[in-house]
Order: sequence, then C-alpha cells, then structure tokens
Amino acid sequence: LELQSISILRSTIAPYLRFLSLWLFHGQCSQSDIEYGIQSNESFLAARDRGFWINAYNNIYDQYTHSYQSVDRPLDIAYITTKVVACGKALNLLRICSPSHPLCTYGVKFRSKLEVVVTPLQERNLRLTCLDYMTEMTEKMKESHLEFDLKRKTEAAQKSRWRPNPFTEPYA
Repeated sequence: LELQSISILRSTIAPYLRFLSLWLFHGQCSQSDIEYGIQSNESFLAARDRGFWINAYNNIYDQYTHSYQSVDRPLDIAYITTKVVACGKALNLLRICSPSHPLCTYGVKFRSKLEVVVTPLQERNLRLTCLDYMTEMTEKMKESHLEFDLKRKTEAAQKSRWRPNPFTEPYA
C-alpha cells in the first residue's frame, strides 16, 4: 500500500517537478507553464534591462494577492509560486549577468532530476554531495576574499608611496 501511494504521488507530481527543474536549473519557461503559476511575456524575453526583470516572467497570482489581505503560509499556492518565480528570476538574471558564477557552473552537478521520495542511501549520498559542494564554495569564497584584500592592500600601498614631484609633475 505504501509503495502504491508513493507511485501515485510520483506520477501525480512528476509534471510539476519537470517544470521546476526546467525553470530553476535551466531558466526555461513556456506559455504552457501558466498552469504552474508563471506567465511568460514573449516581448520582454530578449530584453536585457529592467523590463526583463519586471515583465518577462510574472506570477499569475500577483493580481489576486493585492486584492485581499494575504498571509504568507508555507502551503499556500500563491506563496509557493511567488517564491518559485523569484528564485527562477534571480537565477536567470545571474545566468545572464555572470554565466561563470559558481551557481551557474559548479551547480551543474546538482542539476539532476528532482525527486519526491528518496531511499536512505540516496539521501546520504545527497547530503555528502551537498557538504562537498558547500565546502568547495566556502574555500572559493575565502580565496576570493583573500585575493580582494591583497589587491586592496597593494593598491593602498601604491597610493601611499606615490607622491607627485612638484618640480617635474603637475598636480592632478
């Protein structure tokens, strides 16, 4: 009975998980995805300005949430859709602005099929993979901060050493 329930749940939610995977991991959303609460506006998809961010993809529930006092509830479809749209928009913008960003490149190893139910072994492997990823990103962030600090100190040292010679160089 439990396996049948899991099978029915997986079959029922599979189309939504496919939509989520395409939207979040690949930035793809079609007009048919309006069923999941996101409407794309074809005329703004090629824009590379504020219009893309505001108009290319919209939450269809936005028009309803302003008409009444809404409370964000974790299982409210409008709340979930708002979070999914915002996350997808942010990842799309990141892919456009910085395709080499770690979330766009190193995150590839997490771009697998979304699952509702996993075995204990799959969960353990996923936790270990996430831990490896977090460790790797933490190291990269530390390296980036060290490089930035070194660059800043070098520039500050160069500025403090350089003094214009009033006899040979005019003041800027």
